[in-house]
Amino acid sequence: VGQLVGHPARYGFQPSGWPVPVAGPTPHWIRFAVFNPEPAPLPLLLELDHPFLEGLNAYLVVNQAVVSAAPPLSWRTPFAHRPVVHRNFVLPLTFPARQLSTV
Repeated sequence: VGQLVGHPARYGFQPSGWPVPVAGPTPHWIRFAVFNPEPAPLPLLLELDHPFLEGLNAYLVVNQAVVSAAPPLSWRTPFAHRPVVHRNFVLPLTFPARQLSTV
């Protein structure tokens, strides 16, 4: 992840049509940006409405540095061990004040 964060241009992210395909044996990397214009950190919830993912990792990146990482999840993760008890994957993320963050 450190190499990807430090040199994102090397990895050739391509815009994807909607919906983003998540089925199949090939891992998918999804990247999007969020700007928090507020003077305070902004807590938000990220929901992925596909409850049967084999693996899910999420990283919050600011200024080409990982500032937080969600715990790894999969369809095998018991609901009681998820950050938010929900049928889908829901990840709490806090976006720094007045910063552009990449997830």
